[in-house]
Amino acid sequence: MQVELHQVFFDSVISFAAFNAIPVTFPDLFDVEETVRGQAGTDLYLKASIIQVPPTVLTVCGDSAEYNCIAQISVYYKSGLGVIKPLEFADKIAEFYPVKTKLDGGVAVFQVILPASIMQPVSSDNGWVFIPVQVRLHSIK
Repeated sequence: MQVELHQVFFDSVISFAAFNAIPVTFPDLFDVEETVRGQAGTDLYLKASIIQVPPTVLTVCGDSAEYNCIAQISVYYKSGLGVIKPLEFADKIAEFYPVKTKLDGGVAVFQVILPASIMQPVSSDNGWVFIPVQVRLHSIK
């Protein structure tokens, strides 16, 4: 189920990034992230990841929801850019994943169960800042 979750979520992030013409990176791709940061004209990019939370068993409309997770897309931007442009992308991400959105992985369907949370900006290394946008998902079998 973890592979399916990562594939279906990362595919949706790639679609979002392509539609908005913004670079995207994923966990453990540090060389790609450094390349993106080093590209001329790049002052903003996305980084997607999955945060696991303990499994719970729920009943949702007669289906069993067993796994919960937080899908996070962080909007990275260069310090000094200002917060408005990155927050516009954070808002777009939240709009892209409204409550009840389903990501169909084939065996399991992952559904957004809460509105996206746009967190406070966090200072990163090398002059970059990021705004985490968290989407709460659960699986429905």
